[in-house]
Amino acid sequence: MGGLNIDVEKVDMVGNPAGLKAFLKLRDNHPAFETVTQNGYIGIPALVLENGDVVLDKDQLAAIFNK
Repeated sequence: MGGLNIDVEKVDMVGNPAGLKAFLKLRDNHPAFETVTQNGYIGIPALVLENGDVVLDKDQLAAIFNK
C-alpha cells in the first residue's frame, strides 16, 4: 500500500463464502458504509482497523498512518 509499511490480513470474498458473508454483515451494519451504499457502491476496498474503525479511502488511510 504505497509504502505505508502496515500489516494487513486479506479476506478472500470470491473463493470463500464465509469471507463474503462476514464482509456483507460488516457493510450492512457499520455506519462507515452508509454513504457508500447510498451511492450504489459496494465498499471495496475496505480496511478494518484494530479499534473497529473502517477506512474506505486510500487518502484517509495515508493520513492515519503518516501522522
